[in-house]
Amino acid sequence: MPRHLLMRVYAFIAENSHPGVDHERSGEPPSNDERLPRVSGFDWTVDDFLNLRRDNRPSSGRIVKVLDVLSAAPDSEFSTTRLAEAAGLTKGELSGGFSGFSRVCKNLRPGVALDWPIQWNYGPSSTGGQSGETYYWLPAALGERWKESGS
Repeated sequence: MPRHLLMRVYAFIAENSHPGVDHERSGEPPSNDERLPRVSGFDWTVDDFLNLRRDNRPSSGRIVKVLDVLSAAPDSEFSTTRLAEAAGLTKGELSGGFSGFSRVCKNLRPGVALDWPIQWNYGPSSTGGQSGETYYWLPAALGERWKESGS
């Protein structure tokens, strides 16, 4: 699989894996974000960030650490390797946090498909042994909202 599609695959898995729920037997339809109004990641409010801080899932706790790092250097790109180190996470923990983040976003504002506030792209690796990796950053305006939510 091409590495540039990895985050999309993680998001798909997070959105479509519901442990312990058999949708056919429960009569519950599987979620379908395509029918929901989409809210841009740039439109996160202080309340959205507060709700994320209050969420007790392990993936939310990891994303809180990531947002703390990214908001301290808004608009600066962090490679996966550098971000994991700065947040005090292993690469596996970081991946797990991102994997569950799409599900968290679905629950923060019910009735809408809330995009990630964290921006990302794929580029050349900052470390040896791999050809490329994902880079993450938080726009300055969102970094300010994040910081305000922690006040």
